[in-house]
Amino acid sequence: MKGMATRREFLRWTGVAGIGIAATACVPAAPTGTTGETEEEAVTLLVWDQWSGGGADAGMQQLVEGFTEANPNITIEREVYSGNEQLRDLLKTALGAGTGPDLMYYDLGAFALQVLVNADQLMPMDDAYEQYGWDQKIFEFAQQWCTLEGKRYAIPHELEFEPVYYNKTAYDELGLQIPQTHAEFTANCEATKEAGYIPITIGNAGRGELRHTFGFPLNNLVGKAGMDDITLCGASWDRPEVLEAIEIICVDYLEQGFYPPDPNAIPGQDANNLFFTGEAIHKLTGTWWVGTVLGAETDFEPDIYLYPSINGSEVLPQAWLGSGYQVPKDSVDPDAAFQFIDFLYSDAAVPVWVETVSVVPPMPFDAESLNLSDLMKKVLSILRSPDQKFGWMPAGFSPPGVYDMMNAGFQQILAGEKTPEQQMLDLQEQWQAAIDGGQYGLKC
Repeated sequence: MKGMATRREFLRWTGVAGIGIAATACVPAAPTGTTGETEEEAVTLLVWDQWSGGGADAGMQQLVEGFTEANPNITIEREVYSGNEQLRDLLKTALGAGTGPDLMYYDLGAFALQVLVNADQLMPMDDAYEQYGWDQKIFEFAQQWCTLEGKRYAIPHELEFEPVYYNKTAYDELGLQIPQTHAEFTANCEATKEAGYIPITIGNAGRGELRHTFGFPLNNLVGKAGMDDITLCGASWDRPEVLEAIEIICVDYLEQGFYPPDPNAIPGQDANNLFFTGEAIHKLTGTWWVGTVLGAETDFEPDIYLYPSINGSEVLPQAWLGSGYQVPKDSVDPDAAFQFIDFLYSDAAVPVWVETVSVVPPMPFDAESLNLSDLMKKVLSILRSPDQKFGWMPAGFSPPGVYDMMNAGFQQILAGEKTPEQQMLDLQEQWQAAIDGGQYGLKC
């Protein structure tokens, strides 16, 4: 892959050139060709996923019921986890000991997928791609992020980018406008602070959230060409724009009082609750949060906008593919796992994913036929914009050493134990070590 998705590919994300899908509230039936004509041996698939809470869990259960009704010989036994962080720790021992799942929904970043492939713990999926036509259905640029050493080891599932979530009701009450520049954004933060609000909620306990916050100024400052050069070609992190991005999130916002007190002591869920209760005005995170926001039933109107230009820079929201389905080498029945995956990527399943779970699958579909929330409409309108470019999410693509350095290093800066410049140099050191050690495959 020579660069990020082209404008035409991004238009296809939301089905401008897509296929028709009828929206339905019914449980979708298995598509033609996914069930056998003769009675098959009973099998139970242990599936580890992250579809927890609200619409995510309800949507997944709806899909499981639809699949098992059409395939009575296959029982889906779900174990639901809170996210990639929890799965990352469990999979280290479970797969090697043979106690892991038969199918799992796990991150596609180098800190996750590359590690499992290097440990020879995943099954290549190329034959299944051809058998079920996924190679024609899933966007090619998305497939390439699952391709290591010429083989596809996962099927991507989510197209994501990171906007600024904000309390629109409070904005209206305070007479604030959507900022077009970073100076206007910080002015809005000052105004909300003076009004008694927390301007930006952040929970940096544990592994923390600042690795995601980092990507907001990073992409705008480095720009499209620069971010492609780093992400795809392994260019250096040692550059003034990276240093400035670190200073913005770890020094400026902290000193200006935009964060709640002692962010390193705040768990992520507590930070989320500050937004839901209306105590905090902004939350900088990804579109995977839409379903959570809708399920929270806030007393105010939540909305999103793109993090604005910094001193004339590009507006380049960080984007990624989220997680995807992967089949361990010791799966009890890989064919049954592939059959289930095919159902999850069927045309009939798309309305459940977009309407109920609030995620965007990486394949063409007709968005106009779907019953969407206002937030999902806004997400798709940004993805469909012919002039909008997208950058890269460092929390998604980074290999283990860089990923861990972002987490620990940003905490150290907040605690006054490290300088932004040293963090930049440490990130570059870990980046180069990962490339040299085969933990990150270059794509240019």
